Amino acid sequence: NLQYQGVLSRARISLERGPGDTPYLRVTSPTAVSEPFLDLRVEVNWSAGRVVRDYTFLLDPPGSTMSEAELHVIKARLRGGILNKARRGEFRCPLPTGLVYDHAGNVVWRVTDACGKIAT
Repeated sequence: NLQYQGVLSRARISLERGPGDTPYLRVTSPTAVSEPFLDLRVEVNWSAGRVVRDYTFLLDPPGSTMSEAELHVIKARLRGGILNKARRGEFRCPLPTGLVYDHAGNVVWRVTDACGKIAT
């Protein structure tokens, strides 16, 4: 669950176009942001569906130093992001040598690696 962050209460979000006509979201705030990270939920709706994604943005505001507690919170949030990807079936962890993901996302033996090790 995202918690409300007061620093975003007056923020404005606009859809912009970058180089090559690439769309991006611009977030601006009339006040300085001193938070080490910001949580944003992006919701996209269209006639045939809806997608909601949560993002944590790590910032480096001028003059900021992070305490051990803040680092612990950031690490926990990053772990939470990995868990959310796993729940949605989007997370792939690195595999040991000889194993690969097939086109369906299943873990299978890479035959060339396995046969090469047997032959030597």
